Amino acid sequence: MDLRVLIQNGIRHFGEEEKDSVVEKLFLYVNELFRWQKHINLTGFRERSLVIKELIFEALYCLRYLREKRRVMDAGSGSGATSIVFSLFLSSEIFSIERNVKKVSFQKHIKRLIGIPNLHIIHGSIEQLDTLSVDAIFAKAVGKIDKIVKIVDRHLIDFGILLFPKAGKERPVSLTGYVLESENEYTLPMSKRQNRLFIYRKIGRGR
Repeated sequence: MDLRVLIQNGIRHFGEEEKDSVVEKLFLYVNELFRWQKHINLTGFRERSLVIKELIFEALYCLRYLREKRRVMDAGSGSGATSIVFSLFLSSEIFSIERNVKKVSFQKHIKRLIGIPNLHIIHGSIEQLDTLSVDAIFAKAVGKIDKIVKIVDRHLIDFGILLFPKAGKERPVSLTGYVLESENEYTLPMSKRQNRLFIYRKIGRGR
């Protein structure tokens, strides 16, 4: 299937506004990713279509939970697919945090190339950054949820939300200072794998 059509079908599937300019920007992102991939290891995916089906479609699914948020963090953003989708479809300020300097360089190249002023790309460790005071954090990082929360917690304002996409049968955990707001099962287009999205809301310590 033509990659532009695949992207357009995903946008239509999730009920987002279909703009030719956005489709073209995402198409350009995927092609640039694989052009850079010839020289730098940016992704584990070996096919352009899989980046669209696994990363871009997942980000499109998560948009519905971020619509009213002002400041959103993508914690451990990798090659930037999620941050770029969020930046193109949301009016929020998006903070893409990545410690791999080569992946940060690629993201900055994409930002210049396609023009996404609300995307802020930060190189560094989340633990060492000044507090960003975001009202939503997307965390796809591999690892135990409670350990990830300890790392990102100080950046999230009270009553902000944490989004954890997980594959398979992983179960949510109890977190001090947070409530599990929802546990959502979903299947991405053209996939049979069952996924889960855990959404926690921060209620503040000792409340």
